[in-house]
Amino acid sequence: MNNLSRLAVLAAVVLLVSCGGSSPSPTAPTPPTVAAPALTIAAVAPALGAEINSAFIAAMRSGMPVASRDLDRHADYLTMMIEMFVGVPLYAQTGFVANCSGGGTIRVQNLSPAPGGGRVSLANTPVILSGCSRSLNGRSVIANGTLSANGNWTATEPSTPVRLSGQLTVNEIGIVDIDGATGTSFIGAVGGISVGVADTPPPPNPTPPVCPTPVPTPQCPAPAPTPAPTPAPTPTPTPTPTPTPTPAPSPAPTPTPAPTPAPTPTTVNITGTWRDVSGSDAFLITQTGSAISGTVSLSQTGGLPIITNTLSGSVSGNNVNMTWTLAGRTTAEGATITSTVTSVFSLVLTSSTAMAGPVSSTATAVCVGSQFCPGPTTSASSSSASFRKQ
Repeated sequence: MNNLSRLAVLAAVVLLVSCGGSSPSPTAPTPPTVAAPALTIAAVAPALGAEINSAFIAAMRSGMPVASRDLDRHADYLTMMIEMFVGVPLYAQTGFVANCSGGGTIRVQNLSPAPGGGRVSLANTPVILSGCSRSLNGRSVIANGTLSANGNWTATEPSTPVRLSGQLTVNEIGIVDIDGATGTSFIGAVGGISVGVADTPPPPNPTPPVCPTPVPTPQCPAPAPTPAPTPAPTPTPTPTPTPTPTPAPSPAPTPTPAPTPAPTPTTVNITGTWRDVSGSDAFLITQTGSAISGTVSLSQTGGLPIITNTLSGSVSGNNVNMTWTLAGRTTAEGATITSTVTSVFSLVLTSSTAMAGPVSSTATAVCVGSQFCPGPTTSASSSSASFRKQ
């Protein structure tokens, strides 16, 4: 090749380089995508059991009026009675609802009251999980389905055991059988996996050796020799006692006079306004002869329309027997619930302005108009009352 050809080739190379014609730089390889491991029932069971437990208790507490009260304070009889009155129609509500920790909800439906304020009886009660989610190692465990609840739950003791059973559908797993009890933790089985209980029992205590052994050992030493018995001492004869002289007869005692009968108490007129020392409701009492009548000015009714609010009874001496009948009627989800609370007071007047004694309350509820209505229900409680006249 002559010089002219070499210069032409050199110019072409320089032009190619100056115009970016160099070969491209190598690129770094893209790392392969690693898929997260699939959820397994063994990994999911403890987390799902814990979520069911905490969400269920939160749902129950959300609907109980007593749950927001100071639970360490003993409820006066008026508070107990109002709680019974408010709590009776709970089964007609659409249910108590709480949010799950990772999203979704849990709902408890068709509740019915149990004896005592702030308590609820669950008998095959539906517990509905809708997208109830919990985070597990950066993954979401999502459950859907309906469980059945059975037992008595108490707002003052939210860890009261309630049995939950049924089937849930869990993402990446499918149908999961649930059978266990709520409480401080969920104890039972989730998908056949035991949760909330010890995996293995403690080792048994070692069997102690049977003593004595033919050859003495530290555990079974040789028995000590039996000492010879000591002869018992001969008893000393007891001297004959000197006879006691017979005392001279004394005059017959003077008979005690018969007690003077207590005067018949006079009837005290209790007409006026009386208030319980631990409550704020006013009892407006009218006494005519020995009969009493009246009504109660309520400071709270739980938002229920009142249809009956009457006092009746009688006064005999210092004894005041009084019955308070309180009834209300409400509607929910197409059902009409009539609730009646009857409180019976057995009071004793300690002065013209003070009386106290035991009180027993019974609440009944009748639900009509809905396929979810149970039969008539009854609740009861007892306490004491102390009144002052205003």
